[in-house]
Order: sequence, then structure tokens, then C-alpha cells
Amino acid sequence: MTSSATSLAKQIADCEAKSTFCSKGDALRFIDRSGYPLRPYRCVVCGDWHLTKQGEG
Repeated sequence: MTSSATSLAKQIADCEAKSTFCSKGDALRFIDRSGYPLRPYRCVVCGDWHLTKQGEG
């Protein structure tokens, strides 16, 4: 396996392990109920929304 194929496989595995939301609104509603300082981001692998604890940029 090449380095880029290994990297892509890791990205896909990471994506599949995360909670996924169909819309940003769904993700924001989950954040409101959770009480945790999370923010949604659009995944470049699947195109859906995931959550992160990291700040902007």
C-alpha cells in the first residue's frame, strides 16, 4: 500500500468511527443538548457533519 492509500484508509476509518449528522442543524441541536463545547464541521471524506472539540482554524 502506498503512503497516500494508507492515509486515505485511515481517514475513512476515522470518519466511520465518528458520530455523523445529516445536517448542520442536527449537529447543532445535539451540541445544545450535550452541554459540551463542541463545534460541527463538514467531513471531506463523507460530506456529512461530525463534531470536534477543537477551536476554529
